[in-house]
Amino acid sequence: MRAGLPPVDPADVWFPYYGDRLAQALTAHEAVPRVVEAPSAMAAEAVAPPAPSARAVYEEIIGEAALKWNMPQERQLATEGFGLGDVVGGLQKRLSWLAARSDLDAWAIALVFRDVAAYLDDARPVRDDVLDRVLEAVPDSGEVILVSHSLGTVVGLDLTTRLSPGVSVVHLTTAGSPLGLDSVYSRLLVGGPERPDMVADWGNVWCPNDAVAIGCPLADDWADGLTDLAVINARDRAHSIVEYLSHTEVARSVGSRLAL
Repeated sequence: MRAGLPPVDPADVWFPYYGDRLAQALTAHEAVPRVVEAPSAMAAEAVAPPAPSARAVYEEIIGEAALKWNMPQERQLATEGFGLGDVVGGLQKRLSWLAARSDLDAWAIALVFRDVAAYLDDARPVRDDVLDRVLEAVPDSGEVILVSHSLGTVVGLDLTTRLSPGVSVVHLTTAGSPLGLDSVYSRLLVGGPERPDMVADWGNVWCPNDAVAIGCPLADDWADGLTDLAVINARDRAHSIVEYLSHTEVARSVGSRLAL
């Protein structure tokens, strides 16, 4: 409607929600304690995955994101040390740098990167659990218009390697994506920053104040066939999918694929 196009028939819409499966997988495979709340100053440690392999991915993502957002190298080095307190403090300083440079708080950034790290950790079957759940709720034939957000953009790229042979083509939209981080795209099932053959067109929308999308625009790293669109989301909702999809140009981009 925002694009002046007719609404989509609900019968043609699938919403593969995997949040519950992700939470179950984390609990079953990593024994993550339930955290009700924690002060932002402790976010990096309070939210970190307990499994050593997932935590290593989590620390790598935060470190790369801080560097991409121009955290001075000498400040990163100054946080390094040999004691556990030094390591924790260094991670928190990187996370605090991201929060200070964006419209997101440290807690929100840490939660997203925790989930991304847990999903990408090949030492645990979280990825398979999530992809199996999504595959239960997507069509198995024809053309697919895939709209994804945040961790969902990572799941979406992996999904293209497991879709039914009956799916002929994918029209992809990604929003608030961490796919511009080498620590993320190097672990994808597609094997790196290469657009899958079945993805006919790809529109990526990002907000400059969204710390999760710090690696955007994606065209800097990914192969041809990708169009980036920068938008300004409301303050404190820089990563919100509702904010991303509320922009007329984003709605028009998705709607144009529906009309194909």
